Amino acid sequence: MTNNNYTSSSSSKNSSNNNKKKKKSKNNNNENTAINVSYTINSGQVFLWEKHSNTKWFGINGQNVIQLDELDFDPSTHTTQAQYKFFRLDDNYNKILQEIAIDSTLKQSIKKYRGLRILRQDPFQCLITFIVSSNSNIPNIQHSLQKLCQKFGERIDDKYHRYHNPTTKPNNNNNSNNSITTTTTTTTTTTTPNKLKNYFPKPERLAKATPSQLQSCGLGYRAKFVKHAARQVYQKQIDLESLKKQDYTKVKNRLIEITGVGNKVADCVMLFSLEKLDAFPLDTWMIKALNAFYPQKFVLPTKTITQKRYDTLHTKIISYFGRYAGVSQQFLFKMIRDQNQKKWL
Repeated sequence: MTNNNYTSSSSSKNSSNNNKKKKKSKNNNNENTAINVSYTINSGQVFLWEKHSNTKWFGINGQNVIQLDELDFDPSTHTTQAQYKFFRLDDNYNKILQEIAIDSTLKQSIKKYRGLRILRQDPFQCLITFIVSSNSNIPNIQHSLQKLCQKFGERIDDKYHRYHNPTTKPNNNNNSNNSITTTTTTTTTTTTPNKLKNYFPKPERLAKATPSQLQSCGLGYRAKFVKHAARQVYQKQIDLESLKKQDYTKVKNRLIEITGVGNKVADCVMLFSLEKLDAFPLDTWMIKALNAFYPQKFVLPTKTITQKRYDTLHTKIISYFGRYAGVSQQFLFKMIRDQNQKKWL
């Protein structure tokens, strides 16, 4: 079955122009539309992305493919609908940055990582991703998610693999509709990376998978958690889309009812896919960040945080960082890992 939900930064001119007025009205300055693609993807939010050549990115977001070139990606003038939603271009980014720049640490991080954005991901993929990420590392997370896609995801049609550079033009001397050439008539097509050739699995596929099938994807003890979460979504015991309209506490309480979803996983899912910019995931790295950057404000244990303690900390965190605490968290998370020279994708 072919899935046509493909988007690249060089999608049709008509599609771009149709949304142009709306984007300009909502994003009326360069600061608000600034996106550093590399910083954003390499910040622990997503794992099914790959970079091919020096500037081109290819990623899976549910039943969509997002493909772009950092050099040609100008969200103020040329953005597909999928990119517009994924990179949260409807946010008043400049206002958010102004609100979170409350101390020297955050001001430094905002300046250093200019263009870092919170992503709006497919909720089901985000849920499974962070269940898989529990007590793991980036290479293992990538490997497991890629295996899940290969085994249970629908194949991406080859015709959607071609990356069309906006600076090129059709070769009028070539009868092939799939050829694109530079102004010097050199044909250039770029195919997807070898490891990303399938969309993310739909809930039904994972819900009906056998334990051994899921285990073969390197999930370990998380296999039963993935199956349980997928079954809840497939059987409509939980409606992820409806959770976007509910407040933080209600959503948090519902998510942690899912086997395998704890406080940190729930906060990641809420922040990256359920419109909860006040979610503040607390993992080992964020505990290190708070202890390093705010030793007088937050005293955090280095081991497991109890439910009660986590809730108390969240209240205190919101009191200090404000309603966009999750955005602050992303800048701090990026900075503490980079300071420790940790690798990303």
